[in-house]
Amino acid sequence: ARRKRGWGHLGSPVCISEILFRGAHVSVLALYTREDGFAAWAYTMGGYDTATFLEHIEVLIKAVTKPYPGANSVLCLDNCRIHHAEEAKLRRMCAAEGAHLIFLAPYCPID
Repeated sequence: ARRKRGWGHLGSPVCISEILFRGAHVSVLALYTREDGFAAWAYTMGGYDTATFLEHIEVLIKAVTKPYPGANSVLCLDNCRIHHAEEAKLRRMCAAEGAHLIFLAPYCPID
């Protein structure tokens, strides 16, 4: 929603200027590690579909993960629908590198 009011000098109209930029939509897939922080990334123009997500995450898994229980040996994802779309394939990718795949607990707000 646009602002219709603001603070200004008494008796003077308030001028609100906005910068609007509608550029290309870019989705970024990033891997962070406990030891090194930002480790690797991939991107796609527009949004990720399942095939593109799996293609990119496979490259990142091979580049970053190590056999469990070493450093960078656990891939932790949230519960985004695309992360679960091909869960068995994703688990095989991690297992091929000796890594473990875990998902965060579902969101559960406290009253």
